[in-house]
Amino acid sequence: ARTEVEVRFGGRICWDTGISWNPVGSIEGMVYNDLNDDGIKQESEPGLENIKLFIGEEEIITDRDGWYDLSGVRGRKAIVRIDLSSLPQGFVLNGPQLREVKIRQGKVVRVDFGLISRSEIFGIVFEDVDKDGEFGISDIGIAGVKLSLEDSSVAITDRKGQYYFRKVAVGDHTIRLEIDSVPLDYLPVVPITKKITLFEGVTYIHSIPLKRVK
Repeated sequence: ARTEVEVRFGGRICWDTGISWNPVGSIEGMVYNDLNDDGIKQESEPGLENIKLFIGEEEIITDRDGWYDLSGVRGRKAIVRIDLSSLPQGFVLNGPQLREVKIRQGKVVRVDFGLISRSEIFGIVFEDVDKDGEFGISDIGIAGVKLSLEDSSVAITDRKGQYYFRKVAVGDHTIRLEIDSVPLDYLPVVPITKKITLFEGVTYIHSIPLKRVK
């Protein structure tokens, strides 16, 4: 009788070559005027040109349609950043300034940036003590007075008599002083309605002087 025993030995050698593989893809998108402030690019919303962006250290400028693109982006992730100093006057970003995206081999990642304008209407409803038609140091702001626009937007004056309509669309508007909201011992010195034209990125100022009724 005999016994057979088979013994095997093996080994594996590993070493670091110093070489790593990263995917290569593309990033593209638009910088646009987000007219309805919903954060989604609509067909009717125009692109904005000459806006500067950075993808990593790479600088890109949007074309006349607001479009930008960069191919050959290498890495598993990339940071897309919009340069706030390049935004047109009166515009602000309605989302984050930085976007981190994952790069997939041979794929295109889209990153859009929406901008909104600061177009607004501001004014003061005040007792015109010195009777010069302008708000001055001796005049008194009147709180609780209601004003409205033709789209039924409403603003009410604060304790300083100030009111705001923010994020107003550009174009023609009619400001109306709701006379029923004016205290009984005051009357407006100017007409209670005012037609205006509001431009992109502009604050239109319309103050309303009141006179005290004796």
